[in-house]
Amino acid sequence: CLIPKQWYQRRVRGNKSIKESRHFIQGWSLPQDVAQQSLLDMEFIQSIPAPIYCGPLGSLDSERKCLVRCCATADYDDPLATHYMTWVCCERDGQGEVLIVDPANPTEIKNNFIATKSTILCISYVPAAIPFTEHEMVTLGTTFESTGESDSDNDSGGSELYKESSSASKQPSFWMGTQNGFVVLHSAVEESGISLTRVRLKDSILEIRYIKKQHSVLVGCADSKVVVFSTKSATGVGWDVKNYRVVLLGFTSILAMPVSVITPVQNSVWLGYGGNIAVLSLPEMNVKEEHLFDEGERALVTHMVPVGHGVWVACRFNCILTLLDTKTLQPLQQVNMEEVLKPVSQSYGFTTIIRISAVLCYNNLLWVGTSQGALVTIPLKSLSPSNTAYVTEPPPTTETTPMFAMRGEARISLHGHQGAVRYILVARYKNEKKHFNTATGDAGKRRNECTKIVLSGGEGYISYRDMDAGTLSTIRRGRIIRGFTDHCHMIAWDVSGPSTVVS
Repeated sequence: CLIPKQWYQRRVRGNKSIKESRHFIQGWSLPQDVAQQSLLDMEFIQSIPAPIYCGPLGSLDSERKCLVRCCATADYDDPLATHYMTWVCCERDGQGEVLIVDPANPTEIKNNFIATKSTILCISYVPAAIPFTEHEMVTLGTTFESTGESDSDNDSGGSELYKESSSASKQPSFWMGTQNGFVVLHSAVEESGISLTRVRLKDSILEIRYIKKQHSVLVGCADSKVVVFSTKSATGVGWDVKNYRVVLLGFTSILAMPVSVITPVQNSVWLGYGGNIAVLSLPEMNVKEEHLFDEGERALVTHMVPVGHGVWVACRFNCILTLLDTKTLQPLQQVNMEEVLKPVSQSYGFTTIIRISAVLCYNNLLWVGTSQGALVTIPLKSLSPSNTAYVTEPPPTTETTPMFAMRGEARISLHGHQGAVRYILVARYKNEKKHFNTATGDAGKRRNECTKIVLSGGEGYISYRDMDAGTLSTIRRGRIIRGFTDHCHMIAWDVSGPSTVVS
């Protein structure tokens, strides 16, 4: 449902929650001491994200029973990104479906199509390819050049059109990685339902990331390989998807370790594979160092989010977020999400172990989505060593001190999902506003402004404000009325106030 503007913009009264130790403020549950100290601080109140939409993508009356997998939106800084549509990838009947949604109106699906016959595991927005002459890519040691396989084993979806065009990779596009090893490109600006081109790799595609400094696209595969796509060497225009380079990770290991996350960090790129983190140097794309992050047998690094001079890292089947130093990769702080959610576990009806399923850093807030469908924001601050409980010895206080999480100020959303939170990302849409001229008293001209919002996605929606623990537990066990299950749901928060993007 669309949340009434009066509801989330009214002056906060600090309503007490089920537990006397917590307060409700603008759709969030806060510790009582934090809320009481900050109720008169308007800057604090304005820093709390305001929920503006909670509900399904499209109509509940549709037969759209699908599982949310991943999501992406256009890059803010790309001048060619004139349409800020959000692409949500779902699995329906074993096929990969794409729902294109306008963040300004999530109730209306602008377009939808079957993109592949296999599940889409990841998606990324990639700007148009341009000449890159700063430094020609050099590869050493663990890399080799390969030629993309032909598309003889076509993965085109049943209702999807396919075309191979000379201009296919010259325009902004969304790149999708599939379970059966295809990288599929669709235009972000026109004829979005038509596949521009595709390339077949040897194993499942788990991660796709555009690296702006290198103007390259890195693709993480389940067979310990990272595939590097760059611009065409002859013209320098257009992505060369037929010839690519491969970086092999963990070549000393007997078993393949999936490359599950790729993140640019300052002047390097961090790669998560198995329980390890590898650091690639730029622009050479050499593996300059590797670190063992988690030695568990089933360990898999799934989240790496840089903020300031630190990187927040989390693993699969784990409830702990760890802040690593960008230079030494040493752990500086840990946040246990089970401890953060413990005050509301009973009232929220949590019955199973909590795991981290989505992470975002934006506007000095650490956003965390969990396997239970709960969402948490934790303020980030740059502190001196004397004010922080470090995992290891603290570094000296300098301008490069990382941003630490204020665990005692964690805010727990009253809006959540019935299943795991599949994604959290920042999107924006154009909003026409009439500006008042204070000098003349006239209404002034209308201007297009961009409203920034944070989106989360998953199966179903839960309002913790309106349900007791018994009802919530019943919902999670699946005994609920039709209309709440098997549908992709989205929650949106307004974060368009003055802010600085930290990641």
